[in-house]
Amino acid sequence: MTVTPTQSLALLNSNLTLGWAKSFANRVLNDTGLPPEAQVDRAYKFAYGRTPKDDERQDAVDFLKHQTLADLCHVLLNSNEFLYVN
Repeated sequence: MTVTPTQSLALLNSNLTLGWAKSFANRVLNDTGLPPEAQVDRAYKFAYGRTPKDDERQDAVDFLKHQTLADLCHVLLNSNEFLYVN
C-alpha cells in the first residue's frame, strides 16, 4: 500500500481528523491534574498501545510547552505508527 501526498494532506487538514484529535485530547485529560509526562504516556498508550520511549516522551513534553494536547494528539493520529500495522 502506498500513500500519496494528497492523501496525507487530506488527513492532516481534515476537519474530521481535527475533531478526532480534540476528542482524543479530552479522553487523555479525563483525569484532571495529570502532569505533562503522564499526559504524554496516556496519549501514547491510547494511540499506540505502548508507552513512549524516553526521547519520544521528552520531545512530546517539549512540544506541549508551545502547543496544545489536541495538537499532539493530531500528530499521533497522523503518524505512520498509527496509520500502518507492522
